[in-house]
Amino acid sequence: MEKAEWVFTNLHFRMQTAPAPIRVLYYRYTCERPVVMHTHEFSELVLVTGGCARHTAVSADGEKFTRILSRGDVLLIHEGEAHDFRLEPGGELEICNVVYSPQVLGQLFRRDDPAVFRLGETVQLTGEQLERTGEYARTIYEEGSHPHDGSAAMQILLLGALLTVVGRQFLETHFSGPAAADKAEK
Repeated sequence: MEKAEWVFTNLHFRMQTAPAPIRVLYYRYTCERPVVMHTHEFSELVLVTGGCARHTAVSADGEKFTRILSRGDVLLIHEGEAHDFRLEPGGELEICNVVYSPQVLGQLFRRDDPAVFRLGETVQLTGEQLERTGEYARTIYEEGSHPHDGSAAMQILLLGALLTVVGRQFLETHFSGPAAADKAEK
């Protein structure tokens, strides 16, 4: 079983000092700057905004999942789940990473909710959905970078909206069959 080489803690992203325990991070990876197998103390929603990479995730019981990710793909990594990104020579991957404490959402989203996709599953967003979720992420980032009255509430509400867009697309494509996926693209 592959083991995580690194654990990212809440302190790495100053989650305790933010208006809400949510951070938005933008990364551009190249094959010269690999992403090693790692875990987190928080949940991570990864929006692929450009490029492609092989994503490998390993569950706590050792089950391994591998997928090729490209623009528009979204994946959710829960706290404690190990994963990495591997790029082809000359390749690059651009992501918008929304990291958050799962407790921030309380009962809005339960881990056993069918709209919450699990390790090894991805969702392909439409262009409109990618634009909308990107805008939500940018606003979360701005509220965290320049906090003022109501910033924490705004971040939590926008995280809920972002997860709802992704969750709905997940339900459309995974539980409604190919006809729903075709409909979602129109």
